Amino acid sequence: MLRRGQEEGVFRRDAELNQLYVTATGVGYFYLANRYTLSALLAMDMLSEEARRARLAHITDVVLSYLTHK
Repeated sequence: MLRRGQEEGVFRRDAELNQLYVTATGVGYFYLANRYTLSALLAMDMLSEEARRARLAHITDVVLSYLTHK
């Protein structure tokens, strides 16, 4: 998908697959692995439907920003 997006000019040409993979998996893993601590620290239910949707939207924005901005 990355290469196709680069070929079509949708994604920046210098986006690196390995960096993208580590970032995407890292932000997802950290959230899930620390959900109980984060819930207590932030005084919110990190597993609620609203919290999970907000997190997915933020991760999507971060990844797409990397892929589309130079």
